[in-house]
Amino acid sequence: VLKGIRKNATEISDGVFRQEQWPSFRGLLRTDNPNTYTVGSTVKHLNREYTKGVVSPDGVVRPFVFADSL
Repeated sequence: VLKGIRKNATEISDGVFRQEQWPSFRGLLRTDNPNTYTVGSTVKHLNREYTKGVVSPDGVVRPFVFADSL
């Protein structure tokens, strides 16, 4: 199980998943015909790059430090 990916999602390619997208009740009321419940399909692309610091080979993360002076 991956965060943000449903259990019944289908993997299209490496890191790309297709899953159902159900509307919220509020979104259902915004449509032209609230009597029909339309289930859509969405594609999610997973990006496995860590962007908040430098990851060393042993898994320790050194966070980025920004200078306060401008």
